[in-house]
Amino acid sequence: MFDTRMLRGPLDLRGPLCRVTVKALASGLLPLVVALLGAFLLDRFAEIQTPLLLLLLAVCYSALSQVPGAGFVSVLATFGLSIWVLQHPASLPLMVDNDVTTTLYLLAGVSALVLLLGAYRGLRRESSRELEQERRRSAEAQSTLYKVLDRMGPHMFVALMDTEGRIVDVNRPALALSDSGIEALRGRPLPVAGWWDHDPAMVQAMADAVARARLGDSTRFDAIAEVADGRRLHLDCSIHPLPDEDGNVSGIVASAMSVDEREKARRRAQDLLEILETHFDAAPLACISFDNDLRVLRWSNTAARFWGQDADTICGLSASELPFLPAPERARLAEDLGALIAGEADTGSRELSSLGADGRPLEGEWFYSRVTPADDGTYVLCMVNDATARKRAARERDHSERLFRGVFDQAAVGIVLVDDKARLGQSNQAFREMTGYSETEIARLDYCAITDPEDQAQARTLADKFTEHGLDSYSIEQRFKRKDGESIWVKLFVSRLPETDEGRERYIAVAQDIDQRVRAVQNYQRLSEELEAVVAERTRALERTSQRWRERNTALLRLNEASSLLSSSRSAKEVADIAARYVPQIFPGTSGAIYLSGRHPGDILQQSACWGDIPELRRPSLEISDCWALRRGQLHSYAPDQATAPACAHMADSRHASHCLPIMVGGQATGLLTIEYAVQEDTPEDDTAADLTLLRALNEQMGLALANLRLNEDLREQAIRDPLTGLFNRRWFEEEVARLLAHAKRHETPLSLLIMDIDHFKRVNDEHGHTVGDDILCRVARRMQSEMRAGDLAARHGGEEFVIALPGHDSTAAIRVAERLRSVIMSTTANDPDLPGITVSIGIAAYPADGRSYKAIVKHADDALYEAKRRGRNQVHVHGMTVARALPLGSDS
Repeated sequence: MFDTRMLRGPLDLRGPLCRVTVKALASGLLPLVVALLGAFLLDRFAEIQTPLLLLLLAVCYSALSQVPGAGFVSVLATFGLSIWVLQHPASLPLMVDNDVTTTLYLLAGVSALVLLLGAYRGLRRESSRELEQERRRSAEAQSTLYKVLDRMGPHMFVALMDTEGRIVDVNRPALALSDSGIEALRGRPLPVAGWWDHDPAMVQAMADAVARARLGDSTRFDAIAEVADGRRLHLDCSIHPLPDEDGNVSGIVASAMSVDEREKARRRAQDLLEILETHFDAAPLACISFDNDLRVLRWSNTAARFWGQDADTICGLSASELPFLPAPERARLAEDLGALIAGEADTGSRELSSLGADGRPLEGEWFYSRVTPADDGTYVLCMVNDATARKRAARERDHSERLFRGVFDQAAVGIVLVDDKARLGQSNQAFREMTGYSETEIARLDYCAITDPEDQAQARTLADKFTEHGLDSYSIEQRFKRKDGESIWVKLFVSRLPETDEGRERYIAVAQDIDQRVRAVQNYQRLSEELEAVVAERTRALERTSQRWRERNTALLRLNEASSLLSSSRSAKEVADIAARYVPQIFPGTSGAIYLSGRHPGDILQQSACWGDIPELRRPSLEISDCWALRRGQLHSYAPDQATAPACAHMADSRHASHCLPIMVGGQATGLLTIEYAVQEDTPEDDTAADLTLLRALNEQMGLALANLRLNEDLREQAIRDPLTGLFNRRWFEEEVARLLAHAKRHETPLSLLIMDIDHFKRVNDEHGHTVGDDILCRVARRMQSEMRAGDLAARHGGEEFVIALPGHDSTAAIRVAERLRSVIMSTTANDPDLPGITVSIGIAAYPADGRSYKAIVKHADDALYEAKRRGRNQVHVHGMTVARALPLGSDS
């Protein structure tokens, strides 16, 4: 039998099947053609020699058919029978009516059948030869396959199975895993081959994979095999079907590769990764890692605490999409990271401002480091330090230093710093004027260089006692040697300062110019000695002089006390009261008044304090034009018996002498100190000048105190006010509402909270610009303030959102206020064709109905606001109520 596989598959015109078929047709048809040709020739040409014709035809057929064996014998038999029939036609019973031609055709058919049998034999021989070649190739391929499988290495295991999943053969590494030979493994199903017996789940997984392979599906999974020596191997298994030429499963192959080293490496990598993650999340600095595309890979717990964003939200965002950074800061961050990824630098740092988790600005110090693992591309690790508190402290320190420097430079007394070597350091203007040296020259001098030679021994002795006994301060009256050679008397106060970082001691020396007083005392002593002979005549004058100087000393002490109190004042009223209390002590027998301007200086000054019994000083206010001192910005003195200077309008009816001094703050007159006194003919001019000096000193101290107060007020206003709208900011509002809420709890009174948002404000900014948007915000703020009571609070909550607190209002009263606000704000831009029409949506929540804490109330008010927007905007919605505008417009009481 020939191999039927030769008949399967598509027809190959060059294959063995077509080749054998052509030969068979040639063997069957050519004899018939040749027989018919011979019968025709014999019938037509009787004179032809029959044997010669027979031999000629047989040779032709053999050459044409290329089947010399069966074809030649068949032709000889066929032609011999044909000739015999022609010569003896009557001897054949098949003869029909002695029709020789018909009989010849029948005989030709019989010869064709004989020839077809010969063709069949040739076809069978050809088929056997092709099958033997195919078997030989298959055996060679199988031998090559086994060699390849056996040489794949000790960590590659292969098993061949039949269609039932039974093992047919395994390679040498797989056979080494078993304690039995190949014969014991053959015929056993793979799940029960003995490698998986330690784990029933693994046996089931193998059975399921084999079942899927029998259905034509491949499976890949991880497995653990227990080998002959008791070890367990981690394997990467794959089970695939082996299809035949028709796509049917003719076998199954299972392959496995040992991944023990990979598993160990994976566990080591996992341990290292866990350690890294622990340090990454536990670091006090915020840690962020970026990949090649500048997208966030990792986000530490500290980063989540800094900015209030969890890892699920941030991971995957690019550096230009980080929500807590402003757009310019995001651009700078992306630029820095891009430079590191491009290899332009390995490390870097930058200070970036962002928005912290509590909504406050966070000033961060960002440190970059480029990391390039062996097989994982390049990424950047960022570590961020929160420097907000430190920078705030630095700004406050700079401010304090500037403030101290201002006081230091503007002080009326001389101040200089001295080190532990008695070298002079930083000094103020008064000290430089006192000594006549410049600041550079003073820095090159020591304490002895400015001390009069006659006083150096006394000063050195006192300084040694001060150092040896560890005193904090001491004072001395001595003479300073000026640059021009003149000596002046000073009252010197020396105090110890805290040690420097190097452990060196420092001192501050405050010098008060008492040269006039000392010289006056000296003159007094000299005059006393000269006039001893006429004691009787001059005793009264000397007593008056002595009394005046005692009063002057007392006045200086009172001035010092007043200066100390003024520097600690908390309000302008305190400044005026302190001055009104000490001026009569410093200048006995005087009357006076103090006028101060408001927060924003205008043309009217209000009286803050007065003393004495002169009626003209009781006027409650005066204008700047009423006083020459205010108009000129300098001291104005008036005496009734002198025509040198005109009287001020506010003192026109007075018969007493007066001094008016403007209180200057920052070069601007913010107040007036006026003093009236009775003129005494025997008052020396020196006393008058000294009084004016004391008066100026007191006036300067008042100006410094008011300047400090105004500076503190400006700082406080900047801290609690929104710079655009002038409303309170969110931080101050939250503190005030907490106070109002505590008051409402104590007195059991209601408190309502309104959150108002301008509808479609982003569209206004986009279509009309931010200038128009800012103008609308300011107009809305002014309208809000005009519609509020004195005790109500309004603040800018953020962006186009405002918040209002209504003490004593429940939800019903708050609805009326909100509706009135909504209507009023709608008309804000109604008469201005250059501005777009605006509407607002308002959400209301009240204490105690909607919560007992500020957090709960503001959340409910915010929910009500979003509900009002959801329902179409331009409406009021109360938390927990379904009717948005249920009450008519009316009073908020």
